[in-house]
Amino acid sequence: MHGISKPSSYKLLLFWVFVALVLIISYGFIIYRSIGNWQDRSSFGEMFGAIDALFSGLALAGILYTIHIQRKEIHEAHEAVNDQIEIQLLTDELNALRHEIDILFYEIDLKSRLGMPSDSEDRKEFVRLKERLIEQYKLLDSKKSERAAKSASKNFLKEK
Repeated sequence: MHGISKPSSYKLLLFWVFVALVLIISYGFIIYRSIGNWQDRSSFGEMFGAIDALFSGLALAGILYTIHIQRKEIHEAHEAVNDQIEIQLLTDELNALRHEIDILFYEIDLKSRLGMPSDSEDRKEFVRLKERLIEQYKLLDSKKSERAAKSASKNFLKEK
């Protein structure tokens, strides 16, 4: 409802419902007055059987189209949830890596303060964890960028 406020759209809908009801009642009254007996009225009404079938078919097509659109939107929502879960898992892994690095850094720092020689394994592990952390940050950034690009393209297509 681009630019139309909800109260005015409801008023517009009520207006058109009222107009439709007035037309239907007027039509029925005019037919009742202009066609004298019930058998002729019945024959006149039966002429519109094909139109009833057409409107029923259109209603069914509308329902099927609505189901198709809802299915598509559910699929998109499912993809968005999966993306969020993947990003959350990457974030959790990053936090765990940062925690491991903090612990290792604290151990190395404590050893150096106590005058204990730090072994090269600690430093190698520190460098390895740091490299994994950088890789995970890059992966997380790429996932977020990919998700933002998907969202932007969907919004662009919806606007058209």
